[in-house]
Amino acid sequence: MVKASLEVIFFILLTCTILFGGCIVGDNKQNELPTNKYIAVEEIHWDHGVVVEGYFEYIREAVPAPIVEYDSAGKYVENNNSLKILYGFYHSHDMPEGMWRDLNISGIYEYPYQLESGAKIIGTNHNGTIILSYNNETIPLDVGKKWESPNVETRFEDRSYPNGTYKVKITTTWTIENKGIYNK
Repeated sequence: MVKASLEVIFFILLTCTILFGGCIVGDNKQNELPTNKYIAVEEIHWDHGVVVEGYFEYIREAVPAPIVEYDSAGKYVENNNSLKILYGFYHSHDMPEGMWRDLNISGIYEYPYQLESGAKIIGTNHNGTIILSYNNETIPLDVGKKWESPNVETRFEDRSYPNGTYKVKITTTWTIENKGIYNK
């Protein structure tokens, strides 16, 4: 009688394990971003410079930033079922001489994906949340949210122009922003 009861308990435990294990696997698939959608991500490397010594007397020039149509991935990258993220990398310069931005757009088709800032995209979910990894920390980045890197660098540069020289203090920061979910 005891042996039969143990066999029944073992059978019930085995059945529950298989059933619940199947549900967990199913939930993982349901949590993935559908293949007819992609997420747009913008990473910005920002260099901000101010004159700390000397004088720079020219008028600053400002070049308009390139505009990205995040809902039109096919304009920039191969837009197929494996496209997961449309990734825009800006290097922004805000210096005494002027402001300008360099832009590079690429597609992310698999994870993990190393970003310029040192952060890594390790996944996404069906809600459009991006899962970042930075310094062994996992960072969920929801749609519309921005992450600022704790790593801030400061350096000094001596510069010259026809009327003299000046010293610039340059501060570098990094941000990553989740721009949302789009249809392919």
